[in-house]
Amino acid sequence: MTNMYEDHEQNQVVEGIDLDDKPGVADRVLLVAALLISLPIYLILLFLFDDPMMSGYSGRDSGQGHGSSVAQRIPLKGLGGMSFKPQQLAPINSEEELLKELICTFAPKSGSLPERVYLRAGTYERFTANGMDSWLDRTPDKIYHESAIAESTSQTAHTADLHFFCNYEERLLHVPVLKNLAGPLKFCAMRDGSFLLDQTIAVGDEFELAYLPQSILAPGDVIGEVPADSPYLSTSPLMSVDLLEMAGKVSTGAAPGVPAVLKIVDFLETHGEYNTDFQIKTGEHPVREFLLTSMTGHCQHFSAALVLLCRLRGIPARVAGGYVTEKKRDGRFFVVSGMAHAWAEILTTGGWKIVDVHAKRGETPPLITSGVALPKAASLDAIKNKLKQENAQRMPHRKVSAEHFENAQTPGTVVKDQSRVEKHQREEAEKLFKKQTTDYGQLVKDILRIAMAFVLIAAFSWLVVKKFERLLKWLQKLFARKADDAGPKKQDVEEFRQNIENLLKMSGFVLEGCDVTKLFNDFTTIMAERGVLPRNEYETPGEYFERICLDLNLRPADGHAAAQCFEAEFYGGNATTEAGTKKFLLFLQHVLTRLN
Repeated sequence: MTNMYEDHEQNQVVEGIDLDDKPGVADRVLLVAALLISLPIYLILLFLFDDPMMSGYSGRDSGQGHGSSVAQRIPLKGLGGMSFKPQQLAPINSEEELLKELICTFAPKSGSLPERVYLRAGTYERFTANGMDSWLDRTPDKIYHESAIAESTSQTAHTADLHFFCNYEERLLHVPVLKNLAGPLKFCAMRDGSFLLDQTIAVGDEFELAYLPQSILAPGDVIGEVPADSPYLSTSPLMSVDLLEMAGKVSTGAAPGVPAVLKIVDFLETHGEYNTDFQIKTGEHPVREFLLTSMTGHCQHFSAALVLLCRLRGIPARVAGGYVTEKKRDGRFFVVSGMAHAWAEILTTGGWKIVDVHAKRGETPPLITSGVALPKAASLDAIKNKLKQENAQRMPHRKVSAEHFENAQTPGTVVKDQSRVEKHQREEAEKLFKKQTTDYGQLVKDILRIAMAFVLIAAFSWLVVKKFERLLKWLQKLFARKADDAGPKKQDVEEFRQNIENLLKMSGFVLEGCDVTKLFNDFTTIMAERGVLPRNEYETPGEYFERICLDLNLRPADGHAAAQCFEAEFYGGNATTEAGTKKFLLFLQHVLTRLN
């Protein structure tokens, strides 16, 4: 029972201060000490192991094919959605600007060179509250009416090379309908007619395509049949009496099917005005506003309006998004960002057929000014290799399970070319060696980081152990002083004497941290209140203790030792020792005893 009582007393009295009215000081001291010790360790670990806030970047250097979080920061070009926003395009006035905006080149290797090339990225079949999107762009499906890898047909397939000059999103640009594909990335045919790649395209990537000739809607085509609930017939939320009447009116006199489609196209081209800067002026759906109010807009307005009017006539249709280019040199078509385009596709018994509305344009400057010469093939290849060395990065961006992806063939297999196959195999071997070297280097770095972390944590832990007692004493005094400042409590002689007795029983750890300044102030206050030997205004502690010794017949050496203890902490800023504090407490105790 005696030990329990002494422990209780030790918890209640700290540095000569009664803490009965200050619960929780010891808990706060330990909590703050734990935080001060753990915080540096936590910051060391964050810094050494690539925390974005500490290391200044997101993740480690991934290199090609790794796809770590650093890849989230690489600049990727790609198509936006069908938002019908203004398309403010700045003319390209130099080769430097052209290369900055260049996405890819399309080089046909067989068949006649077309005047215009449509490169589809994906399609949109659903009208939303203020635009269009797709339900099907995340649905893998290789078996549908326009199979991405088409079955044999009487048409002769053409081949072409697709070379990328930028880091591009994970959807492959392609000429529908593909029969074969070779390239560096796995692919997955999606239900919306797009090709999803297992990683984003890196500058320098090369794809070899085998495709059927571009399918443009012809008068002899026959409209395909779909169920009544097909998304290609949906007009929600735009179904209304006025639009239904308009669809019937603009196709009046035309036979059902393709003639009706062509009649609607003629209406849009005759009455519509193409304006890339056009802005929506009402709160209605952009397609509704376009048809009933302005008849002014860009490619998204015209293609979506055509699709809506066709669906209102029972004709399955969708909007396709991608790029359209007529710019070519040395057998290569150039595709730049400003060539992004939307067109309509009508479902026929022979598959989806392109329908592009060519409305009259205002005074719009050409995208590429006449003074800009397109680069030659040789210089273009040199530019691609340079960009590849400087900027090629890719990241994984899978929207579907990996099991749906197929391995693309090696370039040079679509059109047999053994030298090209060997070149591709060498490049892949170099990539693998580079990846393995990078992985090995990263492993060495990780080992060094872990070793450094252990060394720093061990050094910090050693420092904490050496200075732990001093840290706790400093915190103890800090919290005790704050508690006193919040509500100081006056002590009478008996309480003060009891505090001194309790302190003398305590361990050296508490005694060394005792606040002798507070004890001295309490002592002088008590002496002044009793009117016995009060301290004079200009009297130093040494002089005061010396006078007390003379008046009470105490040993001058005891007063001198007590004064040294006080002055060491108050004037010199030095912590008192256990022996010095004990002499100070004994002196105060002798003084109070003599006074009684």
